Amino acid sequence: MELRGANESGDFRTYLPLGDARQQVLEEGVIQGQGVDVISRDVHGRRASWRQVTGPVQYRVVVRTRAVKWDLQDNVLGIPSRHSTQMQDHLLSTKAIQSDHPEIAALSRRLELEGLDAIEALRRIFEEVLALDGVAFKGTTDALTALRLGEASCNGKSRLFVALCRQIGLPARLVGGLILESGDKRTSHQWVEVNLRNQWIPFDALNGHFATLPAEYLTLYRGDVGLFGHTAGLPLDYGFSIRPRLRLPREALGEHPLWRAFVDAGLPAGALGFLLLLPFGAAIVAFMRNVVGFQTFGLFLPALIAVSMKGTGLGIGTGAFFIVLFAVAALHPILMRWRLLYTPRLVILLVAVVGCYLGFSAWGWQSGQIGWVKVTLFPVVVVAITAERFAREIEEVGWTDALSKAVQTLIVVVLAFFAMQSTTAEAMLLAFPELFLWIVAAMLALGRWTGIRVLEFVRFRFVPVEGSVS
Repeated sequence: MELRGANESGDFRTYLPLGDARQQVLEEGVIQGQGVDVISRDVHGRRASWRQVTGPVQYRVVVRTRAVKWDLQDNVLGIPSRHSTQMQDHLLSTKAIQSDHPEIAALSRRLELEGLDAIEALRRIFEEVLALDGVAFKGTTDALTALRLGEASCNGKSRLFVALCRQIGLPARLVGGLILESGDKRTSHQWVEVNLRNQWIPFDALNGHFATLPAEYLTLYRGDVGLFGHTAGLPLDYGFSIRPRLRLPREALGEHPLWRAFVDAGLPAGALGFLLLLPFGAAIVAFMRNVVGFQTFGLFLPALIAVSMKGTGLGIGTGAFFIVLFAVAALHPILMRWRLLYTPRLVILLVAVVGCYLGFSAWGWQSGQIGWVKVTLFPVVVVAITAERFAREIEEVGWTDALSKAVQTLIVVVLAFFAMQSTTAEAMLLAFPELFLWIVAAMLALGRWTGIRVLEFVRFRFVPVEGSVS
């Protein structure tokens, strides 16, 4: 989110996901820019406010959602003639939901809603609104405009649905949120909830969901309000970046005797996943070395670097890795000329690596590039040892061979990174730790590998074969 169009600061606010029986907020927080000034709750939801903002703000939330479906087939509910005071606001005619307008009343009569039970009335309203042509969002559409045009986006259809419900005495309200489709988008979504026997039942007359809500729907607010508000005259630029994650529930971990101690100790499932993925990554490195024929700086070093890149991202992790390699390569000859012993020399190189990472973090914070701040998640000792080996390779075999080995190490790191990014693999290892026996079995088979490596076919394909001598 960012205010544009002026050099001065401004205020903006938005609704954040609120945990309920259908959706659970697991993690949240600002990962770039100014922190939230105020988080408050009102009748519409949980609202965050930023004051005097001067730059972009990036807010991240991890939620777990589930689908809900209400069985209304066998229920025959009369429409009550009187409602509690809490329901009165959901029966009112408003500027955008004109439930008392003669044209809305005429539509209600045409649908013969009077005297029907609530379920049958809702079915007729749902089918009528569903039949309207769906169009892309072009701004706020009130109920009467949707009726007159015979077409509307989600907000126009939802307001017409609510207006018809209120016209016959059914409490109804708008709900706003997101459809969690993987990718980047700017559009939010609106649907409807109708109160039946003090339970709010969802309906989406744009996408055809009757008394049901898919797991992809994320609720942000309830009521006819806007998702965003901001200082007048300063346009708000915003977008949503949605990524699905397979995540084993904490309660499922507690069911497994091996992981119960982690749960009882309050340790995060992410730390456990980190440990479990290391052997998986190391197995991939072993395959690339022994079968394919890649040369790398050690076996465990590429696996550790790959699992660390989960926190920084592949692009930033790769950039930081090579910058550190070349910085240490430039420092190593100076230390060798001073004839220092190996251990003190390694400590000095470690200080240099730490200095690089602190520099990355400071620059990332100042420039708003939060990904560079996270390079401190890298195992500095591992990178220091790798960088020191790279510097020694330069002295022993020259720049060409050393750089080739560094590139091959990076290729193996990238392959291990993508394999270890698999949330399916992580969840499977957490749910079925006996799968580690398959990794051990694979390594036992690999340990007896005596065949020619794949890259050796490439290296020796032009070597001439001498004729046999009898």
